[in-house]
Amino acid sequence: TVQAAPSKGESLLNKGDSIAVYVDAEDFDAIKAAKKGAIVKLKVLENVVRSGEKLINKGDAVFATVTSRSHGGMYGGAGNAKLTIDSTHSNAKSKVPLRGSLAIKGKSSTPKTIISVVLFPIGWLIKGGDIEFPEGKNVYKSVVTEDTPVYYQR
Repeated sequence: TVQAAPSKGESLLNKGDSIAVYVDAEDFDAIKAAKKGAIVKLKVLENVVRSGEKLINKGDAVFATVTSRSHGGMYGGAGNAKLTIDSTHSNAKSKVPLRGSLAIKGKSSTPKTIISVVLFPIGWLIKGGDIEFPEGKNVYKSVVTEDTPVYYQR
C-alpha cells in the first residue's frame, strides 16, 4: 500500500502575535561562547496553536543574533550578552519573522572596586563575573513582525 504524504494546511500569524521563547542550559553555553554577530538558538516555550491546529511546536529552534557580548572585566564590570530575536519556523518549515530582544548579565563587583580604589589603588585587579544562567527568569517575549502565512503539517 502507498502511504499518503502528510497534508499541509495554511494559517496566518498576525503582526504583533506573541511567541514566548526560553534559554535552556545548552543554548546558554552557546551564548556564553558566542561573539558579537553570531547566530544562536533559543527555544519556543509552548505550542503555537491557531484554530485548533498546531503551527509551531514547543521546543522548536528560535534564531537570535548576538548584538553585544562582553566578559567580566577589570574594575568589577559585569559580563553581559544582548541578543535580538530574529525568526523561527513552523512545523512545515515556513519561516516566521520575529522581533524581540533579551539581555543576560553577570555579577558586578563594583562595591568591592569602589572600596579598593578608595583604600588601595588596586581596583583593576578586581574582575566582574561573566554572564550567568538566568535561573527562573529565562523566558522572553517575542512578537511576529508582519502578517505571515504559515504552513503546517496536519
